[in-house]
Amino acid sequence: GEFYGINEEIHLHVLPAQQAVVINIFNLSDQSRPISGQIELGKIGLDPARSYRADNPNCRIEEGILKVNQELPAWGAEVAELRAE
Repeated sequence: GEFYGINEEIHLHVLPAQQAVVINIFNLSDQSRPISGQIELGKIGLDPARSYRADNPNCRIEEGILKVNQELPAWGAEVAELRAE
């Protein structure tokens, strides 16, 4: 797949042919805090006209934009998957 970084703490591994993405979220701090970022689907090879299902409610699509807002503990990590329906 293709690798994208929304920011230092959110990395994407995109499979355009399958219209799917794995989202890696990291808290690089010694404090619990929210990690957030967003990117347009078209910029990462996903079709913004399609409907997607995420296995994490903190990762969602709104108006063709992938939005991530995940509370993580200190040094925590989370992995989420998003697929076209």
